[in-house]
Amino acid sequence: MTDTTIDRHAITENLMPPGTNTRPRYGRIAELEHSELGLETHGDPLVRLACRTCNPLPKRAARLAQMTARGVVVPAFRYGRVHAGYAVLGTVRAARAGWRWVTAAELSQHLGARPEMVVRERARRRRVAAWAGGIVAAVVVLLVVVAPGLAVLLLVVILGAVAAVEGRLRRVETEGSDGRGIGTHPSGRAVRAAVAAAKLGKTEDIRVIGPVARDADRAWTAVVELPAGVTAEQARKRQPALASAFGVDLAQLAVDPVRGHTGRVTLWCADADPLSGASIPSPLPERAGAFDVWHEKVAVGVDVRGRPVAFALPERSILTGGEPGAGKSVGCHNVLGAVALDPRVPLWIADGKGGADLMDYEPIAARFLPDPDPAAMLEMIRDAQDDMADRYRRLRAIGAKKLTGDVAAQLGIELSVFHIDELQFFAASDLGKEIVNGLWDLVSRGRAAGWVVSVATQRPSGDVIPTKLRDILSIRWALRCTTPEASDTILGRGWAGQGYSAHRIDSTQRGAGLLLAEGSMPVAMRTYLIGDRDVTALTRRAYRLREQAGTLPKSDARPGVRLLKAILTVMGQAEKVPTTLLLEKLPMLGPFEGWDATRLADELRPLGVRPADQWIDGRNQRGYRRADVERAFERA
Repeated sequence: MTDTTIDRHAITENLMPPGTNTRPRYGRIAELEHSELGLETHGDPLVRLACRTCNPLPKRAARLAQMTARGVVVPAFRYGRVHAGYAVLGTVRAARAGWRWVTAAELSQHLGARPEMVVRERARRRRVAAWAGGIVAAVVVLLVVVAPGLAVLLLVVILGAVAAVEGRLRRVETEGSDGRGIGTHPSGRAVRAAVAAAKLGKTEDIRVIGPVARDADRAWTAVVELPAGVTAEQARKRQPALASAFGVDLAQLAVDPVRGHTGRVTLWCADADPLSGASIPSPLPERAGAFDVWHEKVAVGVDVRGRPVAFALPERSILTGGEPGAGKSVGCHNVLGAVALDPRVPLWIADGKGGADLMDYEPIAARFLPDPDPAAMLEMIRDAQDDMADRYRRLRAIGAKKLTGDVAAQLGIELSVFHIDELQFFAASDLGKEIVNGLWDLVSRGRAAGWVVSVATQRPSGDVIPTKLRDILSIRWALRCTTPEASDTILGRGWAGQGYSAHRIDSTQRGAGLLLAEGSMPVAMRTYLIGDRDVTALTRRAYRLREQAGTLPKSDARPGVRLLKAILTVMGQAEKVPTTLLLEKLPMLGPFEGWDATRLADELRPLGVRPADQWIDGRNQRGYRRADVERAFERA
């Protein structure tokens, strides 16, 4: 058929008058095929449609009308029908939103606590609505009377705008949903259905108070009134089921009770994972003044809504656990850094890892154990127990039941913090049983006497740390774990079965964890980041604060004192020594291996000793004077 048509076209073109360069129209081709070629039918459908002989005018007009209807009229009708529906739905949505505003529906949850405020606001909004409605009605009447055509045009434009907005909202709702959840712009009906799916009641018994609103374009939030007899605490326990119903991860959902109404909760659901992304720096390095452990809480991070997560230290104890690299050291720095900035608080630190993570705290620590030495650790615990017993004697003498800020000021004793890093190294030793029993006694009885014990470990299992010690550590901080069982050994038995398990934390969620501290439910959170430089700056500021307060530990074991004593030993009777000689001899007398001239100068500068050009052995050399070192040693 194609070849025949091509031939016909070629023959037809040959029949055109000479000098004609343009292709003839389909109607002319049809005439030539009939008259010159003697064809009864046409191979080209377009030619057949244009032929006046084969396709009379009525027939062609009907065919053209049919094609126009299929290509233009039908789509236009469908488009118009859809947008007319959007205009109606959008008008209904706008009317409902206006009614909710007039009735101050978003304030309904405050009726129990502040009813006069809600009534006053409703009255104000009704007056505004009445004035606005009157003005709009007057304008509409004026337009209908003066310019009815303009009134109709404005009505069409307004309905078109409403339809466009409604269509966009519906597209956003569709695109925001992954097909299993309720999307990023859910309706109140969808929220009610999801809450009912979480086994918190029937849909008809659940109310959404006010509109489902957006929070800074990163989450949606809604106030939900639960059925009669269902409490906010029950809803919080069903948080994993709610997250499943909403089609999000547990970390994306926050369930908070509404003050003044036990049966209402505020749901906050993030569009994306709030536990990933850039690290959040700690506010501690920027803090100018001292910290007060009696009146301030230790801020350790933020929850999924970006709100600070903090807890008080008096009468508490801490267990921090997680796999290697989960962020235990950074978490502990948040606690130790805050405590270090209170110059009144004695710090007792035992480093079971024997590394450099806690080295910066040594100059300000009342007791510091740099190596995993079980015998030295047991001695520290017994000294702490003796101090605890002495505190109880002094408390009884003044009739006080426990140590408070006022009692501490009266007796001249302060809250003490005993931090043990990597407890499993001590607990697994031959003296492990005595160490664990001593810590159990210090945790259980030391709370009222002002002793706070903080324990960090990679392996909090029962075979390493007995349950009797784990169970009395009141603050539980579970960072990323390898198994649900490991998470439960930190948070407590059964939490993983309820959906709170640190083994679900992904490696990309740096610093993420579950904290069970001041509430009855674990809180998903991200730890504030404190880098090595921040720790160094914090401890140096803490050193200055304690120096001004006169609370620096007086011990020859302090790093600065050890360094000055080692330098004096190297100097012997010499009045001046070059830096090169000190760097050569110091590693034989202490942990000074690998130091260079800059490191030595940095360590001596806070002690008041500075290098200078000295005439030694007949030439000018950079070094130190014995008199400067002796004065610094006497001050220390």
